[in-house]
Amino acid sequence: MQKAELTKEIRKVHQFLVFSVNTPGTICNCKIYGILPEFINELPQFYQHKRDFFFKEMKHPDFEWLPCEGSYFALARFKNPEQLSDVTFAEQLVANKKVATIPISAFYHDGYDPGIVRFCFAKKEDTIKEAATQLLKLSTSPALLRTVERGGVRWRRR
Repeated sequence: MQKAELTKEIRKVHQFLVFSVNTPGTICNCKIYGILPEFINELPQFYQHKRDFFFKEMKHPDFEWLPCEGSYFALARFKNPEQLSDVTFAEQLVANKKVATIPISAFYHDGYDPGIVRFCFAKKEDTIKEAATQLLKLSTSPALLRTVERGGVRWRRR
């Protein structure tokens, strides 16, 4: 693994490419929608079901779920008595709970950290159930933070 400062620009390009759509792909999608209109007509209900299932499963006292529409991402403000950065909080979730999130500060050029992480709910129901089970074991208590620190994960305060 390279140091973060060496791969920072490569990661920016990767992030842009992953979330960008190429022109031939867009043209192909438009043709498919013309051939299979039921696909596009059923898509809103498909994602509505996924979103409803996600929120039903992801009830957790340490998360304040923010409204989301027209997206397959859900934003959550997390309780943060230890004043962890959103990056550190996301790292802890992966290290301790095997639940991946994206810290919102990654989308700000200046690193602004509103204490919010992004979850993707375009997942299989079993994956969402497992994540919910792991998160129910979550505690933002200092004991969890000490466990994380002993586990070799470095964390920083805001």
